[in-house]
Amino acid sequence: MGKKIESHEELLNYIASFAKKDGLSPRSIRPFIFTLTSDQLTSIGRALINHAKEVLRHDEGETLTYDLLSIVYENDFRSGVIDKICELGEQEDLTASCLASLPRYILNDDEERKILRVLKILLEKRIDAIQEPSLLKLCNSTMDRVDATKLGFLNEIIARRLVPLAQNPYATHMLEKFIMKNAHNERIIGEVIEVVQSNLQDFYLHARSREVIRYILKYCPQKASQGVVTKILENVLEIAVDRNSYLLIKDCLSLNDDVRSAVISRLINPEKMNVLLITKYGNRVLLHALTIANYTEYLTLYENIKSAIKTINHDKFRAKWQNFIMRFKEKPIAFPKTRKPTRGFMKSYSLNA
Repeated sequence: MGKKIESHEELLNYIASFAKKDGLSPRSIRPFIFTLTSDQLTSIGRALINHAKEVLRHDEGETLTYDLLSIVYENDFRSGVIDKICELGEQEDLTASCLASLPRYILNDDEERKILRVLKILLEKRIDAIQEPSLLKLCNSTMDRVDATKLGFLNEIIARRLVPLAQNPYATHMLEKFIMKNAHNERIIGEVIEVVQSNLQDFYLHARSREVIRYILKYCPQKASQGVVTKILENVLEIAVDRNSYLLIKDCLSLNDDVRSAVISRLINPEKMNVLLITKYGNRVLLHALTIANYTEYLTLYENIKSAIKTINHDKFRAKWQNFIMRFKEKPIAFPKTRKPTRGFMKSYSLNA
């Protein structure tokens, strides 16, 4: 590299010229980085430190910066570039989207502490900003690389803002990681479950919020999730017939033998059974229960369905369930194999509403 780079435009033009010479697009610069000499890397590093704000706000410059950090491990400029990025982040001279990729390139505890400090400052200045996609991306990438025990401040904020975050489409994957990593943290999960129990209807009636309940059932110990399961069982009929929440009942049926028996004991209530038999999603819940029930539970469900058919006023549903009763008095060893067992079974035996 001949002359000193005086501006970020010169730096980006320098990258583009090498990319063009090698037949690359300006964004395909990783192969170009491997061709640089130590002196060239040092010159680019100095230029990045001097013009970090402008460079990181440019797509090509952001790509260059993070590609360099992922490839160069021992060059002197690496720590200088990270320090400069963190400094600009603390001063809010960079958007969260410019910082979002930084946690992926953490190499040591010192770099980790710097990035966590930036994230904490950004969240403390504007707590509502955690709803913004760019900051959620930064939180998400930080959770990927940093141990949950070091994310106390972030865990506290997520637990406090759980209701609005659960409805945010950009927060879904972050919340799954949050619950998975803190599944055995009794204090954090206790707070989460308390929020879910207090706002259960908001969670199970909203398509995205429902996923938080499913993550709790999937990742948390049975003892921790018991309160949520109890709340679900108290509202089993309302949840079972709703298109956004019926999957929660299916999840509970698959959770363990005790919960499955508890769910089935509530489904066989005559009033509930009548409603389940004449609703599309109630049908799906019943078919799943029949599929995974043990022999005794299957016979109980079968007899209750058989009794309830007489009270169905809907001719189409009554005919479908009568068809089922005639075919499967005894539970088969396996229901017909299809790509989607429950749905395919319903379709094969005219049980799909």
